[in-house]
Amino acid sequence: MSLNQLYRHYDKEDNLLYVGISLHQISRLAQHKISSIWYRSIVKIILETYPDRRSVLDAEKIAIINEGPIFNKQHQTKQCPEAILYKKNLYRIYKYRQEYLRLRELEKNTNGIILRSKK
Repeated sequence: MSLNQLYRHYDKEDNLLYVGISLHQISRLAQHKISSIWYRSIVKIILETYPDRRSVLDAEKIAIINEGPIFNKQHQTKQCPEAILYKKNLYRIYKYRQEYLRLRELEKNTNGIILRSKK
C-alpha cells in the first residue's frame, strides 16, 4: 500500500530545512542523501499521512508558504535574510568538506606526500 506522506526535515537548531511529499519516504530520503547539500544537517523528520494525492499536494503548498523551509524552491515567494545566509554557510561547509576529502584521498594514494604549489 502506498502512502501519501508529507515530510518535514529539521536541523539540530529546529530550523525547517525542507518540506516534501513522497509515496515512499525511505527512497526519497536516499535521493536527498545523493543530491542535497543539507542532507547531513537533518536530525529530525516529521511525517504526516494524507488520504489522497490531492490532499497531500495542498498540504505541501500550504506548509511551504506558511512555514518557509530554507531549501524549498517551489511555492517560495521570498526568503528571509537568515535563510539566505544559512544556505551560503552550509554550501561553504560542504565545499570545504569536499576539498578535505579529496586531499585526504590524494594523501592516502601518495603515501602521505602531497605537493602543494604556491600561488
